[in-house]
Amino acid sequence: MTPSDYTVIGISIGVFSIAILLVLIVSLSNEIILRRRKVLIVGLWAHLMATVGELLCWVWYERPGALARLGLGLGSNLSYTFKVIVAIAILVYVSTDASDEPLRSLRTRHGFRALLSLYLVDLLFCLINPLCGLYSTIGEANTIEAGPLIGFFSVMLGMQPVALFAAVPRLRKRHGNGTALRLLIGGSLMLFALLTGALNMRLLVTPSITLELLLLTVGIQLRCEEALAEARVEAAETHVKLLSGQIRPHFIFNSLNTIKALISEDSALAERTVQDFADYLRSHLDVMSSTCLVPFEEEMSHVRHYVSLEATSSERPIELAIDCPVEDFSLPSLTVQPLVENAIRHGLRSRKEGGTIVVRTRETDEAITISICDDGCGFVPEKDVQEPARHVGIANVRERLERQCHGTLSIRSGSQGTTATITLPKEGR
Repeated sequence: MTPSDYTVIGISIGVFSIAILLVLIVSLSNEIILRRRKVLIVGLWAHLMATVGELLCWVWYERPGALARLGLGLGSNLSYTFKVIVAIAILVYVSTDASDEPLRSLRTRHGFRALLSLYLVDLLFCLINPLCGLYSTIGEANTIEAGPLIGFFSVMLGMQPVALFAAVPRLRKRHGNGTALRLLIGGSLMLFALLTGALNMRLLVTPSITLELLLLTVGIQLRCEEALAEARVEAAETHVKLLSGQIRPHFIFNSLNTIKALISEDSALAERTVQDFADYLRSHLDVMSSTCLVPFEEEMSHVRHYVSLEATSSERPIELAIDCPVEDFSLPSLTVQPLVENAIRHGLRSRKEGGTIVVRTRETDEAITISICDDGCGFVPEKDVQEPARHVGIANVRERLERQCHGTLSIRSGSQGTTATITLPKEGR
């Protein structure tokens, strides 16, 4: 191959590496799970600058003129300096990831401190190279001539795959065989590039470091996806717990005791109460296994079963009035019922004469509203904040409305009762 062929290949490799690095930087910058990703982002940016330096070297190599000499010197020193920064970033990232310890804890480890110190010396030599030519000088024909300490630079580059190989056992134990295999592949590619003398040709070292960083970034992305999957499972479990928590034990016990008493007193009413109780529990079990919207009429059926149970077991009269000219819409399950439950528990039970709950639906051009009004004693908002257990279902209802249909929930209370209003926007449903 002629020198011009090497130049074309080198420039093509450099441009391709820069494109890959930009994609990796953007993708990794969007991740928010792994706290140590910033170290690897520094390595990606540093390698981007080193690759730019390599491109300058290929563009101006053996070209005449002072401008070519200046570009060659700038590119060469950018390449040397930022390659060392990449090596430091990879060392810190792999070491902290393998030990699951912060950087300040690793400073006490002699091996890590020794290697980091050598890299810092290497970085110092890179910075003073333009003054004394320790690693390279620019020849008469605008070529790059090796300096007296270029062997030290090569050895320090060789320590980069060694650091990866040393971390393999611990990372395999922490993250599995996939992570260990990626480290082995990345380190092997870098070692192959160095052993084949590619440092002088500047052909294989740059893409090998790019692939090394690519494999490390892929590892982060895979672990992020695993963490997100675990978070989804945890969120689903929490969702079920919140819903199941709405079935209060003492409500179940009261209903069963009421049914027991009715069996001998009024068998027909006992039968209806058993059916209401079974339908009430079935609705809760159905919503635990589904996040789909349900027809409003189905939700109101659940409300009727619940109010019937409460009215049967309560010593105070409880009435349900329904004013719903608009019924042809859907909403998240168990959104109206918890609000009716709160109205009974915190509004009507404190009144000796009992009370009435009114459920209304209205429709506008923008939204459908559902209001749940009671004529109970109401509550004080400040006291409600101090006693969140009183309204355990409200936060759950509000969260599910927002997540499933961009709905909202507002509550207004005073001395003459409480009104909870659900707003379901038509747009985007």
